[in-house]
Amino acid sequence: MAVLVKDSDKLTFGQPLTVVAPHAVETVIRQPPDRWLSNARVTHYQAMLLNSERIRFGTATSLNPATLLPETESPSLVMHDCHQILAEVHGTRGDLTDQPLPDAEATWYTDGSSFLRNGERKAGAAVADGKAVIWASALEPGTSAQRAELIALTQALRKAKDKKVNIYTDSRYAFATAHGGVIPYGYPSRSPEKGLLTGPMDIRGDSGYTKKEQMMVLYSELN
Repeated sequence: MAVLVKDSDKLTFGQPLTVVAPHAVETVIRQPPDRWLSNARVTHYQAMLLNSERIRFGTATSLNPATLLPETESPSLVMHDCHQILAEVHGTRGDLTDQPLPDAEATWYTDGSSFLRNGERKAGAAVADGKAVIWASALEPGTSAQRAELIALTQALRKAKDKKVNIYTDSRYAFATAHGGVIPYGYPSRSPEKGLLTGPMDIRGDSGYTKKEQMMVLYSELN
């Protein structure tokens, strides 16, 4: 719905808009986000849809053809209730936590960087445990800082395969990609044709990150 409302601006030019839907969208958006959606995402939707001066919500009064189907007395029939479903959901990802693994075998730190020297962009990435370097490498010229961070995290995940490890990254981009942009779908949903750097990369495929109970990727603002 948010996508449709955003696209409709091209036609309405900011004029008042009435959204008619069979679901109680306004009630859902106003619910506490910690139960079913992250704060950052729900804030985006609230700012877009809960604009009382421009957007109003209406109830669909048209006939739904599905209501004309014969009723069944099957005990396995499941009635769809948005409010009940959201009330039973206790988190967006039950396997995620903001605490490091207490019994981890090691704690690693990843970092990637990119800079210009004599008009040429150079980059590098590394994984360390605070005492020794686990992996480090120069990257091909032209590699961006975001891609360098992803490569560092990918190498850490590969080397931590079959181990119980806490992995820290100072990149919000790499952290968000690992937990939201790649893992739930298996492959990045962004298109490489648009120049977005996560397009051709898959940090799950052979990195072992599917074993979420053994690895924890944590974000740290310390540089």
